[in-house]
Amino acid sequence: ARIDLALRRRLELPLPRDPFPEFAREVQVIGPFGDPGSQWLDVIFPPDLLFPTPEQPLTGRFGPVTVRSVNRKADTEALRLQPADQEQTGCYFVRWTVEATQAVAGFLEVRYRGSVSARVDGVEVGRRDTAVKSVAPQQRFAVRLNPGSHEVLVKTGDRSTANLALRFIDATGRPLEGVTEAA
Repeated sequence: ARIDLALRRRLELPLPRDPFPEFAREVQVIGPFGDPGSQWLDVIFPPDLLFPTPEQPLTGRFGPVTVRSVNRKADTEALRLQPADQEQTGCYFVRWTVEATQAVAGFLEVRYRGSVSARVDGVEVGRRDTAVKSVAPQQRFAVRLNPGSHEVLVKTGDRSTANLALRFIDATGRPLEGVTEAA
């Protein structure tokens, strides 16, 4: 399926409707942050305390950074956290807002090749620190959502690739019923 999508894109053929509809399509991102080291999962940066407004510039690893919207391309499940014109690595913060129409229990699936922590509504639901233990790039963190709006905040914690994918799933790996991306 990925080869077909890549070929369609190269040949400028129309793409089928989104083949990855359960993955985050639009998020807010700020970063990179960092210090001279290469592990930042436990280093506190301003977005750890409060995610800034789009108008609020912060001091990042290489200079001023502001919140920006990032949209996933239709032929991939991953979001590119770095701006297209930059290859700067560091700690990125990703905010994704979802709506639950009913109380549900399931998993937040995070696909990222480095260290990462995930919070839902300000509560850490999971983390993976590759400096401590090597694990698969796909992690599933148990969550319980009540009806209403929920904020997912993911922090990347090292110099890994800046491609990240997010989705909510049930125990069988299917999209979690009643959870949609907020408009």
